[in-house]
Amino acid sequence: MIKIAARHLGDALELDTVTYSDERGFFVELGRRSEFDQIGIPPLVPTNLSSSRRGVMRGIHYQVPPNVQGTLVSGMSGEIWDVAVDLRRSSPTFAEWAGVTLSSDAMNMLWVPPGFGHAFVALSDRALVMYRTTAEFDPSADRSLAYDDPTIAIDWPTSDVQVSVSDKDRNAPRLGEAEVFA
Repeated sequence: MIKIAARHLGDALELDTVTYSDERGFFVELGRRSEFDQIGIPPLVPTNLSSSRRGVMRGIHYQVPPNVQGTLVSGMSGEIWDVAVDLRRSSPTFAEWAGVTLSSDAMNMLWVPPGFGHAFVALSDRALVMYRTTAEFDPSADRSLAYDDPTIAIDWPTSDVQVSVSDKDRNAPRLGEAEVFA
């Protein structure tokens, strides 16, 4: 069972799950199609996993049309600080961001809608992250935006973390040069 915990930037949703626990462990259902339909999350196609060590920063990533993606992000093990960035020029929240801590303890999720960029930094020694997306990865539609863009000014919780960034993310364009959405 899923419920909306918070709305961010109007369309990005933090979702809470119901976890059933006892002395043996726990069980959690990470979303029913009927529940997703009720809150406006379209069908999710592939499921992807990433593993990151503490300080690994990924993003800001997104796909442009015709293969734009929405992404449901879950922290399966460890803890990440997850960010959604509104990249729709026509939106009143264009270039604004929202950050949420996702963890295996909370079993919460973040819905990053189409038209938004997605990024995270691993806060635990290891973090296993599951992404469920509305479209398959398309290298020709893949875009990145600088994680440290001063226009967006994400307040990363990394003062006590040695950050590690890929070449792709280190060399990503700033918002003024990036291809974004209408």
